[in-house]
Amino acid sequence: MLTVRLPKQLEDKLGKLAAATSRTKSFFVKEALRRYLDDLDDAYVALDRVLKPGAGYYTTEEVRDELDL
Repeated sequence: MLTVRLPKQLEDKLGKLAAATSRTKSFFVKEALRRYLDDLDDAYVALDRVLKPGAGYYTTEEVRDELDL
């Protein structure tokens, strides 16, 4: 269980979305949090790989050349 205080404007927006879709506010909060955490996890994995000693990476130009863009 988790309790979160939202600014009134955000809570109102969430309530309208829930009513319009016949879903619960909890559904949207869980979905938003899941997506955010997935994206954040991906970002940390990428950052860890880039900062790893000896890590190789391509410049944007190298990628474009390789893809013939």
